[in-house]
Amino acid sequence: MLRIFSRWRHIRRLDLFAVDDWIMMTVVPILYTGLAVISTSTTTRDGSSVFAPKNVGAYTQDDSNKWIEESTAIAVAEQCMHNLMSALKLCMLLTFARTLKETAATKWAKGAAVYIIVGWLAVEVTFFTVCSTVEEFAIAHAIFNLSSDAFIVAIAISLTTSLSLPVTQKTRLVMLFGMGSFIVISALLAKFHDFTGAHSITRIPWYTREASFAVCVANALEIWCLFRRNMSFVHDTAQSHRSQES
Repeated sequence: MLRIFSRWRHIRRLDLFAVDDWIMMTVVPILYTGLAVISTSTTTRDGSSVFAPKNVGAYTQDDSNKWIEESTAIAVAEQCMHNLMSALKLCMLLTFARTLKETAATKWAKGAAVYIIVGWLAVEVTFFTVCSTVEEFAIAHAIFNLSSDAFIVAIAISLTTSLSLPVTQKTRLVMLFGMGSFIVISALLAKFHDFTGAHSITRIPWYTREASFAVCVANALEIWCLFRRNMSFVHDTAQSHRSQES
């Protein structure tokens, strides 16, 4: 909401909202809500998205019906998570491209966007063509998710350090985008639970944590601009540092 308010204060017209603004207003809330609802409901019981081989023979019809229900919920959560993270990454790159248009940095943002789209497609193909959603799928998802996270964080920090800004402002922006490292840590922990507890749902709460960090980081730049425009302390501090540097 703060991001949308920031954009509204800046352009004052809905028809001038960019693609990433509309994605953030429509797609992201739906996917995040779906993930949060499923995460809340599944953490109260021990669900699974695959049969544990040693328990297959002991499954009754009721167990099978319960498994179908729970595995369907897990599959939906996987889809919400994958599509949510891809949408947030594209929003960040579109924000970078809009902010840094007609600069050499634009090509890096475009390259990262292509990589994310290819990764999204590869993971979707793996998800719908491989039976196990926590083995081969987890490997493909980990490769593209973690590498694209690291790619975007590296782009954000390198672009920030190359800007002609006072050291204090550069440091703040680096810290702001450095929050993306928490996304990588959450993703690593989620994948750790994928590979060490394939027949458990302990990874789903970590999906929610990773998604929450990602939402914050994806909107951080616009929220920072809102604070600078409307909070005198932030604006005056930035102005004073700029005067000292000059």
